[in-house]
Amino acid sequence: MRLRFTAGIEDHYRHDLRQRLRYPRTILFLIIAIAFAVSPLQEQSLFLAPAHLEGVLTLFAWFVVPVTLAAAFVSFAKSVPRVLAQGVQSAAVVTLFVAVCALRHLGLTSDFQYPASMLGIVISAVAIFGSFSAYRMIPIMLLFYTAGIVQEIYYLNEQSASELPAYVLFYFMLISMLGAYSDELLRRQSWIQGRAASMLARLDTLTGLANRGAFNHRFVTTFKQAQRERKMLAVMVLDIDHFKKLNDHFGHLAGDTALQRIGDVLSKVVARRPLDISARLGGEEFVVAWYDVTPAVLADLVETLLSAIRSIELMLPGLSEPYRITASAGLSWLIPDADSSSERLLAKADSLMYQAKNNGRNQAVLEAF
Repeated sequence: MRLRFTAGIEDHYRHDLRQRLRYPRTILFLIIAIAFAVSPLQEQSLFLAPAHLEGVLTLFAWFVVPVTLAAAFVSFAKSVPRVLAQGVQSAAVVTLFVAVCALRHLGLTSDFQYPASMLGIVISAVAIFGSFSAYRMIPIMLLFYTAGIVQEIYYLNEQSASELPAYVLFYFMLISMLGAYSDELLRRQSWIQGRAASMLARLDTLTGLANRGAFNHRFVTTFKQAQRERKMLAVMVLDIDHFKKLNDHFGHLAGDTALQRIGDVLSKVVARRPLDISARLGGEEFVVAWYDVTPAVLADLVETLLSAIRSIELMLPGLSEPYRITASAGLSWLIPDADSSSERLLAKADSLMYQAKNNGRNQAVLEAF
């Protein structure tokens, strides 16, 4: 699998990933900073550092600490631009790898007991648990692992009679690169599956419109925005006339086709602006909400919609002519204030729709709230 989406989707993925990894990366960089900050306390007991290296090792520790702390800060901060955050985090990773390679070099050229496996452990941990881009991490890992292996082979005759450290680093390299690739692959698959599941949870799969749950959420949000901005909000509830008769005589497939065609009309003819909403409430009932409209245009909007529905032609078996459908609608509007509620506005439109049914169907009743 190619580890990159198309441009627009890739931007969304990167944004979501950065939000999700803020805390894990912050913790990772803080752990690294703390580990290097306290390392001078361990040099004698763990690594048997000779006295003449103590100053150098302390400088190494405090060279890494500020850079990793900066990386922890930009990982946590929301306001830091993504390019800057990536730059600081990359610098922290490179600084850490340089420090570990340098420590191993001291171990090969002096009495400092710093095993080669530390290089593999550190690089693997950062590559896998940091969840960095495999495109950036694999070349960096390849560079430092190669440097480490070359270093082990170069000093082989002087310090060791075995090629085991180079052999260990080679397999650490394979594991790290495979782990980084697999981690990113799984993250991308999980993200795209989550997006698909989230979309399906908010979508009426038959018509392609929002479902009732998604409408309720968006409608409440839009209603509150109209309250804040003192904008008019109009809501229309629409119901297909004689839908049960269509289902009973021609089957549910014919009914599904009618619903799909009306879904197309609602998505293409009306509710095309970002804050407008069209949804299927359930069965043969639909709803449309218009944000920031004037009463003067509502009658034309509703008539355009009902005319588009009347023009739908269903070619059904047993009929010599196309089957035509009609719908009844109720529409109400208001500028919401503190005493208004989205539920009452929707209920008003619903009651007007039933009034249109009682008036003979194939029409709309419009009334201000």
